[in-house]
Amino acid sequence: MSRIDAQQARTHLDGGALLLDVRTRGEFSSSHLERAVNIPVQELAGRLNELDRKRAVVVYCRSGARSGTAAALLKSKGFEKVYDVGPMHAMQPARASGWGDLTVPLLASLTLGLAPFVPEPHLIGKIRWVAGGAVGMGPMDWFDLVMHGAPVVWLAYTAVRIALAKGGTSGNKSAAPA
Repeated sequence: MSRIDAQQARTHLDGGALLLDVRTRGEFSSSHLERAVNIPVQELAGRLNELDRKRAVVVYCRSGARSGTAAALLKSKGFEKVYDVGPMHAMQPARASGWGDLTVPLLASLTLGLAPFVPEPHLIGKIRWVAGGAVGMGPMDWFDLVMHGAPVVWLAYTAVRIALAKGGTSGNKSAAPA
């Protein structure tokens, strides 16, 4: 049975399909997709009477193995519209989470002697020097500018990317259908 992508799954869900989470109860209680119904794959064969055979079913799990097993079982038991989306993360947008995306730029910034988000005072002087035509800058001055300036640029870029992702303007679709 082939897998569907997140967009296809959302289309089926918007059309009234059931979102079936076949992970354990513990996994489901720790996190799950909005509107999902939990029937662990180990219990699915004995709980088929709880599902409408005429309604489309979109199945997911943690890694994709159990959803494939569940989808095959449902198909073999007469369910006509069964769609395997695979792992739960396939339905979640890529987005920033806390400090995770800032870890590397922050460490690079600290390693190179910068306070996060604040360039060293001599860096400001070198930026002014470059803006003024960089007369008299030697190779070590350029190296110093790149080594101290790159983490600040990287940090700023990453912070903007995170802000856009959290604000919903990054082009990502929501984690679950409305």
